Amino acid sequence: MDYAFAYIVSNGGLHNHKEEDYPYFMEESTCELKKEESEIVAINGNHDVP
Repeated sequence: MDYAFAYIVSNGGLHNHKEEDYPYFMEESTCELKKEESEIVAINGNHDVP
C-alpha cells in the first residue's frame, strides 16, 4: 500500500478526477440516495499497521 499512497500524494491527490470523466447512464434499478451524502476525503498521511 505504501506505493499506492505515495503515487496518489505525488500526483496531487484524487481530486483531479472530474465528474465529466464518469458520465451518468440511466438504468432501471433501485434508488440509492445515500450515495449523495458520501464525503470526499483527503489523504494527509498513513501508517503501517503490524
